[in-house]
Amino acid sequence: YVNRVKTPTLMVQSEEDFRTPMGDAEQWFMALRKRGVPAEFVRYPRSTHELSRSGEPWLLVDRLGRLRQWFSYWLADRAATASR
Repeated sequence: YVNRVKTPTLMVQSEEDFRTPMGDAEQWFMALRKRGVPAEFVRYPRSTHELSRSGEPWLLVDRLGRLRQWFSYWLADRAATASR
């Protein structure tokens, strides 16, 4: 499946997330990068699959900032460039 992926991908992974194991996420990230797909991997300590709902406050702020930055770069900035 990774051979069909072209979309820039931001991976947000919690170190204590047992629903989506860290090893699987790391393999997916490396496969994307190997294929030249723009990808970023962010690992959060002391957090679970519930990071967005019950994580430490500074982790929530960091996560939201990274999401905003990612979407701003890949959506807003690209759309502005394409319309010129």
